[in-house]
Amino acid sequence: MRERWSAPFWIAAAVSVAALGLTARGRIREFMLSSNEDDCLESIVAHNEYTRTNGFAGKGYPFIAEGALVEPYRETTLVVVGKDLQQEHFYKWRVEGPLAALSSEPRILDSSSSSSSSSSSSSSSSSSVVFERLGSYRVSLRDATDSEIASRVLVCRYVRRSIRRLTPADRNAFFDSFSVLARNGDLDSFARVHLERAGGRQNDALHDGMGFLTQHVSLTDEFERALQAVSPRIAVPFWDFTEDYEMALAERRMEKIPPRIADHFDDDHENGVAALWRTDVWDAEWFGTASGPERTVREGRFAFQRVTIDRDAPVRNPYGYLRSPWNTNRLPFVTRAHAFCGFSYDLDSWPSCGVHHRLTFGGNAWADYAWASSYAPHGSVHVMIGGYAHCGDLLEDLGAAIPPTAIARLARDMMFIPKNMWRARDLEAPRYCSADTPQAECHMICAMGNSSIDDFAARVLADRAMFGRWAGELDDARRRLVVEKLCTTPWSPGDHMESASPVDVSFWPIHPTIDRLLQYRRLVRPFADATWAGPYCQYDRSGCKGHHAEDLTISPTRVFDRPEGSELNATLLTNGDLFHMLNPADYRMAFVYENFEWPHCKGDVAFPELRWALGAREDEDAAVVVSS
Repeated sequence: MRERWSAPFWIAAAVSVAALGLTARGRIREFMLSSNEDDCLESIVAHNEYTRTNGFAGKGYPFIAEGALVEPYRETTLVVVGKDLQQEHFYKWRVEGPLAALSSEPRILDSSSSSSSSSSSSSSSSSSVVFERLGSYRVSLRDATDSEIASRVLVCRYVRRSIRRLTPADRNAFFDSFSVLARNGDLDSFARVHLERAGGRQNDALHDGMGFLTQHVSLTDEFERALQAVSPRIAVPFWDFTEDYEMALAERRMEKIPPRIADHFDDDHENGVAALWRTDVWDAEWFGTASGPERTVREGRFAFQRVTIDRDAPVRNPYGYLRSPWNTNRLPFVTRAHAFCGFSYDLDSWPSCGVHHRLTFGGNAWADYAWASSYAPHGSVHVMIGGYAHCGDLLEDLGAAIPPTAIARLARDMMFIPKNMWRARDLEAPRYCSADTPQAECHMICAMGNSSIDDFAARVLADRAMFGRWAGELDDARRRLVVEKLCTTPWSPGDHMESASPVDVSFWPIHPTIDRLLQYRRLVRPFADATWAGPYCQYDRSGCKGHHAEDLTISPTRVFDRPEGSELNATLLTNGDLFHMLNPADYRMAFVYENFEWPHCKGDVAFPELRWALGAREDEDAAVVVSS
């Protein structure tokens, strides 16, 4: 059934040819459009400050035609191409939509004055449009006799861009809006829900399972809405961290550093990892660089950002901070340790183009993709940013008891050993450490019960998945030493490494990168098997809550009722429903990604370029709708 259309909305009662982007000779400026169709493109093209430098956004989405995407609250210039218009003639624009659009009409910005209004009759002004509601609009240009010269349906969506390709104004708006949420306490709500879902004892409802990707899509969508309450035109950017790998790799090659050195202890320079922390995203005006004994940001807008204390929170650390129970960190600041008790991962642990390429083009089943995406393609970013601190001489003390290769593995596996031992109830967190309790005295406690230390050590270290074969080769004395160290070390993972990671601004652009990769995969190579199959999670102590297709996602998500978009509502969805709505073939989300291009990935790991959808251009029966 056709939507009821509102009365035509005349956005410019009399607009000169000059206001349409014409040259002095009265001809339309030439805009080169890479149309895939043989017929001449005669249409209306929407431009903003990004299209002239980055090209048109939305390439590859089946419902978006080239030049037909507009963004909410962003000034848009409408240009006619493929038509001869006379310089001295007058033309008028019209926007049509359903009745719901009348309460939120596009605004016309008159560049000849400081005021904004719903129409402009100045024949010499340059008029631009601001759409304030997501949905679809039909815009048309008509002459003085009301004859239609050109028309087009424009799709209004938020556009998620690479954080490196944002304008300085938009990047600052993102960071400043995050700072506002941090100051007024709204950020804590995201930290709390993530902490409670991921930091529980029975299971992790957000990670290590089938629901990882969809759960984080829903959380990011709610966070994006919170940002837009501060700055309505911004979207959460994505951070393509494979670019950082390529930058660091190039630096390593220039310095002729060997590609891999075993057992990297306090040697970031030698293994090339130090170059990762010198890329632009760690500038003081971006994420900021962690330094000093606190391993926190000391300059810029995020300098000494504090973690909230709430001793009554259902999930908290011993000092009362909104941190995981196994994180005994007493420092009040957001922490990035980068290393693991003196051990540093090598550069090749960071996700590369090859890792993302293998995820995209390897395998045919969604279940395999879902499991793989959680680890090497993204997880090591959290791990290497977060790290572990306050380890004392842990690895040095253990060096006399276990082989060097085992030390290296133990350091690498530290990301999950304290957490897994706590979930297995082999470690207990102190119930309370006062603010003046020294860090060394606030540590986890061995839950031996009636067991002897030797029996306890033998049982714990028998877990080969956690400790490896080396643990079974130790005698009683060395097993006892290892376990005593594990039970008395004040484990302090950086905040990226644990369940309260949303407090760190660098957390938020990570997961859109993986969502973007999934959308690309479904465009170029749809899953042959898209079923939601088990195993559903790694820690099955509560029936894998949060990881089944029928389980609800963590947050309400904005979705349209159909791809063309007539009603947009934020609603709680199941994992399975959200997975379906994320499919570009039946896309319902309020945002799109600017592009699916990886120009820094070359050779065998190059990503094939997408084309503009052939069937995206509107016809006379296209629905014109605006979200309510």
